[in-house]
Amino acid sequence: MTKNNSNKTSNDNKYIVAGSIFILLIFTLVIYLMSNTYALDEFGNINISCDKGKIKKNDIVSCTITGNVIAGAEVSSLEMQANTSENLEILSFTKDSSWEGDEESGNIQLYTDINKENTFAIGILQIKVKNTISNVNENIELNNIVFYKGANDNYEGVSIDGKEIEFNTETTTENINIIIDEEEKIIYKIPLSTTYNEVISNIEKEGTITIKDKNNQDVSLENIAKTGEILSVTINNETTTYKISVSGDPTGDGLLLINDVGKTYQYLKKRLNMPKECVLAAEVTKDGEVLINDVGKMYQYLKGKLNSLG
Repeated sequence: MTKNNSNKTSNDNKYIVAGSIFILLIFTLVIYLMSNTYALDEFGNINISCDKGKIKKNDIVSCTITGNVIAGAEVSSLEMQANTSENLEILSFTKDSSWEGDEESGNIQLYTDINKENTFAIGILQIKVKNTISNVNENIELNNIVFYKGANDNYEGVSIDGKEIEFNTETTTENINIIIDEEEKIIYKIPLSTTYNEVISNIEKEGTITIKDKNNQDVSLENIAKTGEILSVTINNETTTYKISVSGDPTGDGLLLINDVGKTYQYLKKRLNMPKECVLAAEVTKDGEVLINDVGKMYQYLKGKLNSLG
């Protein structure tokens, strides 16, 4: 008599882990980020590690996600849900080049034509710490994690208890040495993540101060400064306007991202022109001109190798 081994074959091909939760507890203002690994039952594990030792409000953190399975196990597709607490937000997810698929609203769904074995890269989450962060715990979660090998298998899911990591905290402040060019009417050397309230407290300007964005819309003084925005000071019905220049933000979105590095490099190579406030934003080494070391310093900061551009 021939035995029917179809159930065994089916069960061996699909690895599902449901309900697993990996929580990075982030304490406000400054966080010591660590790497930690949690078991996905007997089949493998997920690792998530973040690139900065310390972060503060409005900072960007890159968190690398990798997977691992035991010898003989393979993964051809996966899914998971990434969530953050109220004062954090997901800016982007960049999958490893070996995967197809994407992320939308934190839902990561990936597939590949080459099965993954042993340890494999999944992708990088970029997380922003909002300027509304306060003295409460914040967290990043990866849950509903599922590993698959085949499309026609029915392996029963295994639930894994979530885990929690606590981080030490430390509060730091950054000296702000903002410069006003009265001839060019530019306020520059503003550090990333500086709010307009902080700018105003450092420039010692009297009168009524208002901020407009590039579309001439009002900007709250609680917002972070962005290159290209306009600060106006009105005294006795006379108004003086200044362009804003934030160090490391030549693109004018208030952040230092890869497009800022690219724009600076293109300017250095004379592929494009930039207005004065953007040039000043790209001069992060403070030597008076845009050089290749400015590109390098911005990229090092973006990769978490530097804690500030100061």
